[in-house]
Amino acid sequence: MGKMFLRGMLASEHAATVHNLIPNLQLLYAVDGIFFNTWFESLDQCPPVVTGSGTVTIVEAGVRLSTGTTISSLASIMREPLYPIVPFTWAKKRRFKTKVEVYAITNQEIYIVTGWYGTGRHVGFKVVDNILYGTVADGTTEATVALVTLTGTTIMLLEAIFTPGVKCEFYVDGTLRGTLTTNLPSGTDVADVLFYLRMTNTAAEDKRLWLNQLMMIQEP
Repeated sequence: MGKMFLRGMLASEHAATVHNLIPNLQLLYAVDGIFFNTWFESLDQCPPVVTGSGTVTIVEAGVRLSTGTTISSLASIMREPLYPIVPFTWAKKRRFKTKVEVYAITNQEIYIVTGWYGTGRHVGFKVVDNILYGTVADGTTEATVALVTLTGTTIMLLEAIFTPGVKCEFYVDGTLRGTLTTNLPSGTDVADVLFYLRMTNTAAEDKRLWLNQLMMIQEP
């Protein structure tokens, strides 16, 4: 988990990318920034939490969350380092980015966030039935903004850019779709949860979520 995203690239094809990115990543760490990237090679450091018929499985395409057909089943994984070198905080700018495939458009609730879910502090995305929302919460209240309507199995590039105390912007496939300025997280509570993926079904139907890569950056 959490390998540098240059892993697996061919040097002959990406020499310029390597040359440009390595100094930037070194600088990020040198000034107390945080860079996390995963291809979901393993679940060793983010053991699944499931209930009912829920499952979390590593597959060739990355990681698959499935609720199975038992109503109110849960499939979830998260990553929460205990002893980071650089402290996690909501007082610094944060970028959260991933690409997902949502399998269904009814009877589901999905969180794709950094932080917690519901009213727990977080920024990121949530799907309720066929609506993709941008979501934030301050530990007491969750705020959402509708971004797009899903019409079937959908693959989306998602990015949330959080500016502390100011706003959180939500991009879908590179286009700004919504902004929230209230109920933004602050302090340090659950700021160390790099990602939390959570899926439940509200009918006796199998719902699925697929991810291949996920990235979180806390800027200096």
